[in-house]
Amino acid sequence: MAKSPIISLIVTVLVANVSPAAQFVTVNEWTYRSDDPCATDVAFRVTMTFTPAADLGGINNTYEYSVENLTTDLTATLFRVANPDGLSGAASCPPGWRRRTGVKNFLWENGWIAPGETVGVFKILTPDLLPDLVTPPYPPESRGWIMTHNTRGDRVDVQGPIIHVPDEWPLEGTWIMTTPNPLGTLRSILTLDSQDPDRLRYTCAFRHVTAEPTLLGMFPEATGCSQFYGEVIKTGLNTYATTMIAYGTKTVQETPVPQIVWISVFSGEFKLMDADSMIAVGAQSIFLPEQD
Repeated sequence: MAKSPIISLIVTVLVANVSPAAQFVTVNEWTYRSDDPCATDVAFRVTMTFTPAADLGGINNTYEYSVENLTTDLTATLFRVANPDGLSGAASCPPGWRRRTGVKNFLWENGWIAPGETVGVFKILTPDLLPDLVTPPYPPESRGWIMTHNTRGDRVDVQGPIIHVPDEWPLEGTWIMTTPNPLGTLRSILTLDSQDPDRLRYTCAFRHVTAEPTLLGMFPEATGCSQFYGEVIKTGLNTYATTMIAYGTKTVQETPVPQIVWISVFSGEFKLMDADSMIAVGAQSIFLPEQD
């Protein structure tokens, strides 16, 4: 028979003031142009906003692009980002543009980006992560293509990189955390140490700076409590699952060894929002010692 906790709480732990949906914005400057492969001036600036499916409550990641023409002599009429055969997804585009039909890539055409103009939003919904664009003759590390024509009517191809997904931010180290509570904000220290070179598993210790062993009077006899100890396992890009356990104890005159009066188990998820902030959401359950 399954053991039921005597109380179960939904807990949200914060490190910083973060938005409800994690958006990753990258600004990508393209210099390569087929009429001048050695050019160093920025021809087009492509800004991409990536929102993970998990933060949208659905199955699709969202990619949104705006394109800024920084040239004085090129007019863009086609914009393509990476998509090999078999990658699923839907797309939309700004007024005046259309997605090319009959192809298995995200390519928009028949629009217009004149010198000095910025056009957006080109939008993609897909459950997949967009890979590199490696089809020749694109230069190495290019992830997009803009077809233009110069003032003489000659075709000029412009290519460049697009950082499609956020960086992998480090989890290991010490974090100062805060937990919203009706009776006052709790502050804690979380320490994580990796168990393997690939940083897929971590040992963690979680200590409340202002620990309250009676759990707000539920166990008035409690006089002490341990830290939470447990393991963290990587589940995806900047996301981790964890289970931790802590014990509350009381002093007994007949023995120098404290007795356990409660057991607390926290199960949840850590999500890094950037290199310096994290949010953790999970459930904290309280058990009696005889349920151990």
